[in-house]
Amino acid sequence: RRGCLIGEKSKGILKMGSLSRSEDMQLLRLYISRTAAHDTMDELGKLGAIQLLDLNSETTAFQRTFAQDVKRCDEMLRRIRFFDSLINDTPELTVD
Repeated sequence: RRGCLIGEKSKGILKMGSLSRSEDMQLLRLYISRTAAHDTMDELGKLGAIQLLDLNSETTAFQRTFAQDVKRCDEMLRRIRFFDSLINDTPELTVD
């Protein structure tokens, strides 16, 4: 769960870092499918007018839903490094 604070300004889009306590804000809760989450957050980030609140701050990094994905990425990176070193250590496999 994440909360979003969206800044509002009458003259155009807010610039990154321009959010302050004196600006009007709205607290929103967004429900986004996993498949659209990356693209949605990318577009919101480009606006520069969003602040995320972690509503699961009491949860450790290992208890979060994405922890398994991070572990899988780390394992894949480990395998890539292994194969890279194996290829580089074998002269007949080395690419110029």
